[in-house]
Amino acid sequence: MTITTDSFEPIVGAFGLRTFSVDRRHRLHPITTHWLRALRSRMPDIPGAWSPEGTCQATCRKGRVHTVPDTDCTCGIYACYCLDDLRDIHPELASQLIAVIEPQGRGEAGDWGFRCQSASIVALWSDDAEHAAAVGAASAPQAAIYSDLDQMITDHGLRFTRHHPWQR
Repeated sequence: MTITTDSFEPIVGAFGLRTFSVDRRHRLHPITTHWLRALRSRMPDIPGAWSPEGTCQATCRKGRVHTVPDTDCTCGIYACYCLDDLRDIHPELASQLIAVIEPQGRGEAGDWGFRCQSASIVALWSDDAEHAAAVGAASAPQAAIYSDLDQMITDHGLRFTRHHPWQR
């Protein structure tokens, strides 16, 4: 993601696309090497980074004490504005589960997406309707569940393909 500003202000009126690792209890986890390794080892009880209410508060995973996000760190909750970008970053997971999130608190918007201090899930899509319903019930009960990915993206003003400012 290209970040275009050093100021951290609330990001108002924007939505972003992201995907997750999902454990066997249908809880959502960030996509990092640590979490993926733990999920694949089938650890019995991994706490979810996203609350059962479908919200998340970012913390610095490097153990630094600072407000998230910070210009000297990569911490924060990330989301893309475009489906193509999300699928380039996480091709396997983004073909199975995609959420629309709404940023809250401090944030930094760029050409490809944003990173923010906290976020809430407003919509979910899965290639498996039963899976989407189970994830929604366990991890984001307030989120709208979509069976049509195109409709979810359109309803939230997001894009399917890249259209960056330098492209004409």
